[in-house]
Amino acid sequence: MRMGVAGRKLAVLFLSLCLVLSVFGTASAEIGSAGADQKPVGADVVGHWSEKVMKEWADKGYIKGFRDGSLKPDQTVTRAEFASFVNRAHAFSAEASIAFADVSATAWYYADVAKGKAAGYINGYQDQTFKPNKTITRVEAAIMISRLAKLGTAAGGAALKDASGLSTQSKAAVDAVIAAGLMSAPGGKFRPYDGLTRAEAVTVIDRAVAKSGAKQPVYAATYDKAGDYGSKSQTTTVKGAVAVTAGGVTLNNMVIEGDLLLAESIGEGDVYLKNVTVKGKTTINGGGKNSIHLQDSFVLTVIVNKKDGSIRIVAEGSTTVEEITLQSGARLVESNLTGSGFGDLVLSQAIPANANVELSGRFETIDVIATSLNINLESGSIAELLVGQAAGNTNLEIGNGANVTSLILNAIAHVSGQGVIGTATINASGATIAQTPERVVVAGGVQATVNGQTASTTSSGSGSGSGSGSGSGSGSGGGGTPTVYGFAGTIIDAQGSPVSGVTIKFRRGVSNETGDVVATALTNENGYYVVTIAPGVYRGEVIKEGYLTTYVVGVSLSAGGYNPGQDATIVTIPRAEEIRIVLSWGENPRDEDSHLLGPTPTGEGFHTWYSYKEYKYNGTLYADLDIDDVNSYGPETTTIRQRVDGTYQFYVHHYSGISTLRKSNARVEVYVGSETSPSATYAIPTGEGAEMFWNVFEMTIDGANVSFVEKNELTNAPPTPKYGSGVSRTPLLDEIHYENNYGAADVLRVRNLSPGDVAYAILEDGIEYSSNPVAAGASTAEFTELDFGEQANAISVSVKSANKEKSSTLRVDIPSEAGYAVEQANKFVDFELDTDVTVTDTVYLRTSGALGSRTDFTITDVRPVSVTEATYLEVTGEAGGYLKLNAYNTTDEALEFEVTIEVSVSGQHTAQKKIKVTVLPVELALEIELLFTQSRQLVLQDEDLGQAITYAETVLQSQDSNGEDYSAALTALIAAYRAAL
Repeated sequence: MRMGVAGRKLAVLFLSLCLVLSVFGTASAEIGSAGADQKPVGADVVGHWSEKVMKEWADKGYIKGFRDGSLKPDQTVTRAEFASFVNRAHAFSAEASIAFADVSATAWYYADVAKGKAAGYINGYQDQTFKPNKTITRVEAAIMISRLAKLGTAAGGAALKDASGLSTQSKAAVDAVIAAGLMSAPGGKFRPYDGLTRAEAVTVIDRAVAKSGAKQPVYAATYDKAGDYGSKSQTTTVKGAVAVTAGGVTLNNMVIEGDLLLAESIGEGDVYLKNVTVKGKTTINGGGKNSIHLQDSFVLTVIVNKKDGSIRIVAEGSTTVEEITLQSGARLVESNLTGSGFGDLVLSQAIPANANVELSGRFETIDVIATSLNINLESGSIAELLVGQAAGNTNLEIGNGANVTSLILNAIAHVSGQGVIGTATINASGATIAQTPERVVVAGGVQATVNGQTASTTSSGSGSGSGSGSGSGSGSGGGGTPTVYGFAGTIIDAQGSPVSGVTIKFRRGVSNETGDVVATALTNENGYYVVTIAPGVYRGEVIKEGYLTTYVVGVSLSAGGYNPGQDATIVTIPRAEEIRIVLSWGENPRDEDSHLLGPTPTGEGFHTWYSYKEYKYNGTLYADLDIDDVNSYGPETTTIRQRVDGTYQFYVHHYSGISTLRKSNARVEVYVGSETSPSATYAIPTGEGAEMFWNVFEMTIDGANVSFVEKNELTNAPPTPKYGSGVSRTPLLDEIHYENNYGAADVLRVRNLSPGDVAYAILEDGIEYSSNPVAAGASTAEFTELDFGEQANAISVSVKSANKEKSSTLRVDIPSEAGYAVEQANKFVDFELDTDVTVTDTVYLRTSGALGSRTDFTITDVRPVSVTEATYLEVTGEAGGYLKLNAYNTTDEALEFEVTIEVSVSGQHTAQKKIKVTVLPVELALEIELLFTQSRQLVLQDEDLGQAITYAETVLQSQDSNGEDYSAALTALIAAYRAAL
């Protein structure tokens, strides 16, 4: 029985942690400046005793506002929140290894607890718990601050009226913080067991920072606005650290002698490092799926910690990264490298379980330390991949054409895919490998599965691949396995879908389109092809009926193996009313960008390019950059979907990569209607010069007539638009927040806007409403006192930025008022009572997110599920909003109660939600608390707590103990622990 209880104990702790987070983990309540739903931050601290320090902290970003803009100075703070405040104020970044049973690697506070341990003010306990979501008491805060500031012992100590229950160590910490002027005890009362408020926490930490003289990060340069920085013709040296805090920043030709921070505030934006050397540590906390680009740069050490793992980091050109450590999921891509790219890669234990790590490139060594990772080697190779002993449940997929030379499994791992494995060394039972490696080494006593068979040590093996092609591409390795040469790739369409049945005719040479065909490939159902051919560079003619003829460049490497990632996009023949502009180029520069300027139906102008790929008017698509190639060669296509009379301008920008436009062999073809031959073709001028723009042509549409004027000039500035400025960005669906309250009290917020932006909303009645311009320092436009209507409907939302045309509209489906009430009710979730809840304690409901501003709720019924009467829980609190525990569960099983919650919106529309509340057996609760207090006693050394622990141990060990005995022991244990703090 005890083994089962112990196993369940961990599950209970973890589940309780997850449930408590939904209410008390302020990661779900506080939002940063990039979040929406915010009013001016700090209105509720005006006149409060902590106003000055709270506003200072808010300005510095140490403390964040809640959704309504409040700072809630009198709200209590959890232990995890306190740690996060300390770390922000002291700029702690070093993290120690932690293994607390109640601190999940996926929790928002995991890094803060790890930093606290590294800084020395958080200790591990025998049962490896931290209790992150318990309200921190004033005495616990005093202990942490005393350790952090190394205050020692205060001479004499303070004469306190309420210190009689404090242990010697706790009293010493309280005396020290009072003597240091960090905390106070008005009237001789310290209130040691009171919860610490946010205002008190901020004040004591701020005083501690000032007293210690802790240095905040000092940056020699901070780039907080989008733009290009640094000289494009000479190197700039920055003697210190650099911070990038906004997306859209490009650093050119810099040597940074200190650290580089790419801050979390970059959000989903892009950052480019072009010919940048970083001599210190590079920390990447922000960046989007389209990525952080390291171009022709040298970086020593990189640490990546993007919370949601949605980040792509690309190493291009001569870039070298000596070492990179992931503390979150990420995608790492090597593209057209001449440098060594990513060096040693460490997948650290800080990465949350089940995170995704995607790789494309040639990696030397990868050390997997984190558990339960999903690793996908999409293309390329890994010389050695080591799965550490603590990295169990690793899932590794090796893509078709990719290979791992040496795979070492010291923990259970599952390997799949169609890629090649050289030597697989298996040192852990339970490991599985779908492929057949060339060589398998199995440790003694280990049971594993390879290719569906029980694994055994082999001296050689076989691999397999798929695809079609012809040519000479193998050699001998002195009697060993012949070396295979060639390349592979995937052909996709403009929507990113693979295209099967595509014929590719390869000719030797990067620009050869008319010579002898030396190899032919055909894509399979996944759009994949493989070519076995001698080392060299080849140009492939991509052919399929219904598509324009385009090209792909394939490189067969002299090092051997199939070079993956030789991909291309195939272009459909345009419709009769369309005009398609196709840009292609050679190996360098690796990224050239298409820009189209043209007239709108209103007589203004539009501009399509990589940041604004579509132009729409009244919901109709007029023009778009439908294929944006960022990996070289093209094709990159811009399509005019609806013709508007006027003059169009097309130009090309040298966006990234070595060499010049003049040496790129770039070509532009224009297809008018459904013709398969171009109506106009332009080849870039050659010669010397490093101009950044190629002004290609002007095209005039006059009814059915289309005429061209060749420009074909290279300049250092784009052509002047013939029409007005561009179009504002259309908001995204997840940037919209609504409340469908009763009557004309509805709320609409549009997030992630820029100062000066105005949002527009068209309701069902056809009336268009506009917001006030977004204020400086804000990012949200808010509408109040709207009326979406009682029934479900849809609204249209658009945005107008300064000097830009209003964006296209976004349709937002709004539930009925009754449906919105149901949405609010569904935020309440099942939960299990914490084991340290004592009889008569208040029990708060758990929700999966913040409720609306006009949402109220009442508990209308508590009904037992597994007992005959509800004597354990009762409704309490103002308006019946809480539960109270009346008695411990003295049965042998967990007791379940069905709690009915009535949710009302604006006091009109109501909805019910039934949730399950579980009360654990008191014996199990006693065991859990005993483990915790035993570990704390090692630190507290409190005599009364020691006696309560001994009593609890005796009760649990006795075969004659009953429910009353367990209840008495648990009550005494919790009381003794609280008194010992």
